[in-house]
Amino acid sequence: MNITGIMIFCENIKNMTAFYRNLVGLTPLDQQPFPAHKFFKFISKSGAEMCLHSGTKPNGGRQKLMLYTDDIDGLVKRVKTYKPRVRIPEPDKDGNIVFDFRDPEKNRIQVYSKVD
Repeated sequence: MNITGIMIFCENIKNMTAFYRNLVGLTPLDQQPFPAHKFFKFISKSGAEMCLHSGTKPNGGRQKLMLYTDDIDGLVKRVKTYKPRVRIPEPDKDGNIVFDFRDPEKNRIQVYSKVD
């Protein structure tokens, strides 16, 4: 399991982008996946990504931990032992399999895996 980054939901993405770029010193990705007024990605020197997502507080939190695994099926089985009702992993637009769940304090976790 690898931590790939975190997503922060924000009400003023323009101010948050300037803060993390100019004050914190994170580097914007060269290719942004969506329009900057909706979504903005940074990369850290360690390679972890931080994404800003425009919007008010989403379902249950202001942040989402993003993880990568080579064994999403094994993770789903382990999560089902903790929480029996689990959504089935779904493909995303980039050809990954994506799966969301929550930790014991209801923080959102998103895990993705490459499709074989």
